[in-house]
Amino acid sequence: MWYPMIEERKLVRLACEVIGAWPCTIAAYDQEAMDRLLPIDGEEELTIYLASFRKV
Repeated sequence: MWYPMIEERKLVRLACEVIGAWPCTIAAYDQEAMDRLLPIDGEEELTIYLASFRKV
């Protein structure tokens, strides 16, 4: 079985390693609030993963 969130997490960590940053994945967030913040409709486009980054 393929778990897309696991693959995305690996890609985020790899991208951070390349630029010398450290990711902090967010376990829970308000889906509707994030869709409004990012001006997306929440149906055809929606947030599925949230992470913050910092340079080390």
